[in-house]
Amino acid sequence: MDDHASSIYGSLRTYRNQRLLYWERRRLIFLGLLCIPTALVLLSSEIIGAAVADKGGGLLIALIYLLVGFVGANACYSVVYIPEFLLMGTQWIKLWERARVWIFLVGCMVGIVFAFGYCKEVIWLLARSSG
Repeated sequence: MDDHASSIYGSLRTYRNQRLLYWERRRLIFLGLLCIPTALVLLSSEIIGAAVADKGGGLLIALIYLLVGFVGANACYSVVYIPEFLLMGTQWIKLWERARVWIFLVGCMVGIVFAFGYCKEVIWLLARSSG
């Protein structure tokens, strides 16, 4: 590999690592914020309390639903990498860098709304399946 190619590869690797570090630190904040509505809905539900007390299939079903929601939230969060890397090296990257703070905040708010809805849906499904 010549010097020019290795310098391009090194700068691309540095850029990628900086972007991954930027978004992965915020992923922890995002997931922490999603724990708030999840805990509020689940702790206020008598069905989850009954499922825990019953120690039957209800608790397992609830945990499976929460795992699916966790995986889904992470998949949705990962979509942010698409514009991050598509805009790399273009004239739009400066605009993206200014906008990504707001995109993160809006994404957190939308995620909280969806977490409330998803948890309420889980409660409804568990109530319906338990009779």
